[in-house]
Amino acid sequence: MNIKYIKVTLFLFGTVFYGCKPDMIERGIIGKWSFDQITYNDSNIMSCLYNNMFTFKRDYELELPEISNYCEKAPGSEIVNGRWKILVKPDKRAYVYIKTANKAFNNKYQITFYKDKGNGMLKAVLNSKQMKIIMRTGSFNPEYQGDIIDELIKLTN
Repeated sequence: MNIKYIKVTLFLFGTVFYGCKPDMIERGIIGKWSFDQITYNDSNIMSCLYNNMFTFKRDYELELPEISNYCEKAPGSEIVNGRWKILVKPDKRAYVYIKTANKAFNNKYQITFYKDKGNGMLKAVLNSKQMKIIMRTGSFNPEYQGDIIDELIKLTN
């Protein structure tokens, strides 16, 4: 076999695989996510939220929780919508950019998927300079979609 052919094939395979990474992460994040934990500047703000869910929609719209204006730990906001996108940096770290007028949530978050050891559910950590969110989704059945869960974990760890 020609060495040049092998190099070109490997280059194209790597380009296609790298190009699919954001698509796979998007596939993983779309859906409803409930918060297990949420902190803003290292303070637990779960009690400041009117609900504890994100909904990442296919059209890159986002529903997020309202934050009480009486919360002393985070800026209150009645804004409950925004937009999101995935970006994978050259160092292979994956990020979710959330664009919203809600000041607490408007940020860039590194995303890391992992599996709940007890039930195999897909979980994720979103981590920014100010906020850390640990969340779970029931969108993937670990018994039937374990390969997808494993791939998401591999892509973000």
